[in-house]
Amino acid sequence: MSSLLIIGFIVLVLLITTFIVYLFKKGDERKQFIKMKAASATFIVVLVYLILEIFSVIYHTTITHQKYEMMNPLVTLVTFCILYFIALFFFKRKYGY
Repeated sequence: MSSLLIIGFIVLVLLITTFIVYLFKKGDERKQFIKMKAASATFIVVLVYLILEIFSVIYHTTITHQKYEMMNPLVTLVTFCILYFIALFFFKRKYGY
């Protein structure tokens, strides 16, 4: 079980590192445009998710009076990285390069 956890952690670190390196890679105007479109689409999804999370916290703490389990930052980061790669793939196919 612990070796599976270590392998999963290494994969997650590689995914996040690839995401960061790809963002700072230089390219021509079309590549920059595609990265900008993917980043803006992902940012909108992140904002909507965080707003829904805020409403969920307010609902659970005020109406149901239950302790609310907060989001896991690692899972959230990995989910948004995967979402960015999906958006990047979509915009690459749409605008081509």
